[in-house]
Amino acid sequence: SNSRVAAVVGPAGSQEVIASAPIMRRAGLVMISGSATRTALTIGPQRLTNFLRVVPNDGVQGPTIARYLRQSLNARRVMVVDDQTAYGQPLANAIAANLRAGGVTVDRESANTADVSDFSALVSRVGNDTQFVVLAWQLAAKANIFAQQAREQGKAARIFGTDGLYQPAEFRVNGSYVAAFAPDIRNVASSRALVAGFNRRYGTNWGTFGPPAYLATQAALTAVRNACRDGRATRAEVNLWIRRTNITPSILGGSLRFDPRGDVRAAKFYIFNIRNGQYVTVG
Repeated sequence: SNSRVAAVVGPAGSQEVIASAPIMRRAGLVMISGSATRTALTIGPQRLTNFLRVVPNDGVQGPTIARYLRQSLNARRVMVVDDQTAYGQPLANAIAANLRAGGVTVDRESANTADVSDFSALVSRVGNDTQFVVLAWQLAAKANIFAQQAREQGKAARIFGTDGLYQPAEFRVNGSYVAAFAPDIRNVASSRALVAGFNRRYGTNWGTFGPPAYLATQAALTAVRNACRDGRATRAEVNLWIRRTNITPSILGGSLRFDPRGDVRAAKFYIFNIRNGQYVTVG
C-alpha cells in the first residue's frame, strides 16, 4: 500500500517467497531474492512471474551435490534427510533421485527440525555402511545436534549439508561438506576492495548469505535509477529494468544477467569441506 516502495529485496527463504509473492504481485511489485533456491519458484506451471533471484536454483544444486558424492567422494550408500519444509523436501528428492540414477544406494528420511531436537531414533537408522548423510536442512543448530548424537552412537557417516547449512559461524562439524549457492568472495579478485572495506567497518564474521543479498540490492537500486531517467520510477518500469540487469563484474564473480524466467544465466553451486572449523572450497 506504500506507493514509495518500488521493489522488494527478498524474502530469504523459499517458503516465505511462496507466501508473499501473491500479495506483491497484486501490488505490481517485483521481488529479487539473494537466497531462495526452490526450483518451482521460476520453473513449471506454478512459477512466480514477479520473482527473480541472484543465486542458482535447486535444479542446479541437486545434481551438483549428487555428482560430487558419486565422482569425488566415491559414495556408494547415502542417507538423504529433508526438514519437512518447502525448501528441504524437493531438494532432498532431487538429490536422492540423482544419486539413485548414478547407482548409489539411498535411504530417504524426513525430520521435523523446527520442533524436534532429539534425533537419536533417526541416527539409529543410519547404516554402518552409510558413508554420508545429506541434510537438506536450514537450521545449523539442529545439524550440530544430529552430528553429536551420531558420534554418541558411533556412526562413521559424514554430513553433507545443503546450502541452508552454509553457516560458518554455527555449523563447524569437521570433515563435513556443505554446498553453497555462491563462492567465498574473499577469493574473488574483483571483490577484494569491497571485502577489505566491509571487514574494517563491520568485522570478518560473515558467510555466504550476505554477498548475494548485497548483489540483489545492487540490482534493485540500479533498476530504480534507470527507471528514474524520465523523472519518476513506477513499479512496472522497475520490473522491466531489473530484468535487463547486467552487472559486470558482480561481487560473486562473472556477470549478473537473468534469463526470461528470472534465474541467473550460467549459475553454479560450490562445494566446501570443513577443516579445523574453516570452510575450504573443494569444488
